[in-house]
Amino acid sequence: MTDRYATAVDLLASDSEVKRLGGIYALERIMRDSPKDSATILEVLTAFVRRNTKATLSQDDRNGGDLGISDEVMAALTVISRRQTRTTGFPVDLRNCDLRNANLSQFNLREVILKGSLLQKANLRGVDFQGADLSGTNLYQARLDGANLIECNLRGAKIELANLELTQMKGADLRRANARHARMNRANLDGAKLEGGIFSSCHLSGASLRGVRAREVDFRSSYLSHTDLTGADLKNALLQKSDLEKSNLTDAILANAQLVDSELRAANFGSADLSAANIARADMRNCNLDGVVAMYAQLNGCNLAGAKMRKALLVQVNLAGADIRGADFSDSTLHSAHMKEALTDGANFCGASMLSITGATVEMLMVTKLDERTSLDIEFKNADQIKNLIRD
Repeated sequence: MTDRYATAVDLLASDSEVKRLGGIYALERIMRDSPKDSATILEVLTAFVRRNTKATLSQDDRNGGDLGISDEVMAALTVISRRQTRTTGFPVDLRNCDLRNANLSQFNLREVILKGSLLQKANLRGVDFQGADLSGTNLYQARLDGANLIECNLRGAKIELANLELTQMKGADLRRANARHARMNRANLDGAKLEGGIFSSCHLSGASLRGVRAREVDFRSSYLSHTDLTGADLKNALLQKSDLEKSNLTDAILANAQLVDSELRAANFGSADLSAANIARADMRNCNLDGVVAMYAQLNGCNLAGAKMRKALLVQVNLAGADIRGADFSDSTLHSAHMKEALTDGANFCGASMLSITGATVEMLMVTKLDERTSLDIEFKNADQIKNLIRD
């Protein structure tokens, strides 16, 4: 076996491409015949790939070029992909490699280290990257649809315009990643870490982001319709002009989040934390906001027609100019809420506590639903019309 190994290494060092290819496949045969030598052979093959694909481009040039990889590098990567032994204990190190435009579709790159590598425009469809280190990689316009990125480290990676549709990314680390304009429709990112990442104009429709950690993430102008964000931590997130129609945000944390001018129709915010969130001018028709905590939230100019906000905590919420026609605020707390010029026809305030509200008029309340459990300031209760309305 020692002689076979020495011969294969000599072939790998040859000036002849044909002999180098022969050396690569000879090493594969040795790895299969002698699994105990797998670690050494993988180190030789990865060193060969690194030496022949060293990433030397400046950061500003990393999106350009139509380079491919040589046949012998492709052969070495194919052998690495076909390895039978798990890499645990002897990591496959392919860091800082230039693999632009490479076709690695369906490869086994589980737990491989590709830190800092160039993979823009590469075909990575269906690749198994589970547990791999892709931190700082450039995946600009790469095809990753259907890939396995579970527990993958993508921290600081550049994923702009990449295709990650139907990708499995449970528990992946995408902190400070740049995913502008990426397509991630129907991807599974449950439990992923996204803090500080840029996902503006990203397509995430139908994706699952249950329990994601997404504080201060930039989701501006993103497409998140029909997305499952149950229990997601979106504190201080930027979601202006985003589309969250029919998304599930049950128990999500959206404190101080920015949702100005967003599309939120029929979204489910049940028991979510919207404290101090800015949701001005958003379309929230038919939303479920039952049990939300939205103290100090800015809902001015929102369209809340038909929304359900039962048993919600809305202390000092700003509803100025909002359309709350047909909305259900029953049993909610609206202490010190501001309602100037709100459209109130058919709104249900039965059982609601509305002490110290500002901007509301008797005429505005006359077209709402109130009952004997509704708490209003004394000046309203002294108005004959309101007393009669409550009595009836």
